[in-house]
Amino acid sequence: MPTESYFALIVSIVLLITVSVFAVEYTVDDDGPADYSSIQLAINDSNNGDVITVMPGTYVENIDFSGKAVTLQSSSPTDSDIVLSTIIDGNGIDSCVRFDSGEDTNTVLNGFFITNGGGYLGGGIYCQYSSPTITNCIISGNILSPADTQASGGGMYCQLGSPTVTNCTFSGNMTSSRELSDAYSYGGAIYCYFSDITITNCVFSANLAYSYTYTPNSVATKSYSYGGAIYCSYGNPTITGCEFNGNSAASFTSTAYSYSRAYSFGGAISCRDSNLTITDCTFSANTANATVASSSTAYSYSYGGAMYFSDSNNATIRNCTISGNSACSNSASGIYAYGGGIYDDASYTTIFDTAVFGNYKVRNGVLRYFAFNQIEGNCLDGGGNTISDTYPLPGYDGDLDGDGDVDFEDFALMAADWLAGTQ
Repeated sequence: MPTESYFALIVSIVLLITVSVFAVEYTVDDDGPADYSSIQLAINDSNNGDVITVMPGTYVENIDFSGKAVTLQSSSPTDSDIVLSTIIDGNGIDSCVRFDSGEDTNTVLNGFFITNGGGYLGGGIYCQYSSPTITNCIISGNILSPADTQASGGGMYCQLGSPTVTNCTFSGNMTSSRELSDAYSYGGAIYCYFSDITITNCVFSANLAYSYTYTPNSVATKSYSYGGAIYCSYGNPTITGCEFNGNSAASFTSTAYSYSRAYSFGGAISCRDSNLTITDCTFSANTANATVASSSTAYSYSYGGAMYFSDSNNATIRNCTISGNSACSNSASGIYAYGGGIYDDASYTTIFDTAVFGNYKVRNGVLRYFAFNQIEGNCLDGGGNTISDTYPLPGYDGDLDGDGDVDFEDFALMAADWLAGTQ
């Protein structure tokens, strides 16, 4: 072996030993003895390989990892009580946590409650050109409501990266876009663009992508909402072992002018032009809901109560349960609802070993609850699937009021019970 190769090997070994020997552990506490009282100050003074442990408390900060390969962790990342009490609060002004300086898997965020983020891209976490490791976090209550612009990723925004998200909960996050003409809202919990995100063993509940257009003038308006939990485009996302419950893509248009429209796509997931893989996941009580409040000719369109796929998307769904999801449309004239469970539009979605039952469509309050309403579009049957009209909640036969019939009154009771549980 040439002398140069020996020298390079020795230098590499020395560098590894140096990093391990000189890695420093810092502590942060907002009201007690520690090395720092601010998370950002600890990150600023850290070096690659360092570990920063944060004691329970509320840290009103918008932190930036600045490209550093450090581990930022709570004092006990697997203890839910500790995670809930170790809070990064974005103060409603910007992302709580930012990765946009080329961070890789050696940059770790572990065991925090991330809340009250703001802005218009990634209220909880903003990730661009980076691939950090995010685990054991609760990302909740991050609301993006910018004026006159689109909102993307209430819980997390990801562009041109490959982050890994494991054992996290995304709940009560929201993107809300309000416009006088056309409004767009994407990914109540997560927005991914040209990203190969990996999401494993996570829970998505009560996240909302909401768009609202209004005008007092004679102007046709349109509102578009995509992915109550997740919106992805142009990437290779992988979602495994996750639960999606009670998420919604909702659009609302209020106008006196004819030909206004509202569009909602994917109560849980909306995906286009991506190679998406979904395995061992459950989808329940997710909703795509489109409403136009107008006495004139108007149109509402809802697609995919649980999932919507479009534009040459290549998706694989394997060993999942899809139940009790709904596509709902309301307007004075043109009322369109497609795929209570899944709608595939000019895409290539293949489904294997998946149970689909109790998904439905509602048009101006009229319930449509049949097997052929549950999956619509271009989905391919990969084998091993079951599709039935069984009532979506285990332990029920659908006759909730006990009158011997399964009818709209039973649906109203189910909806009221679900709403009470999400407030």
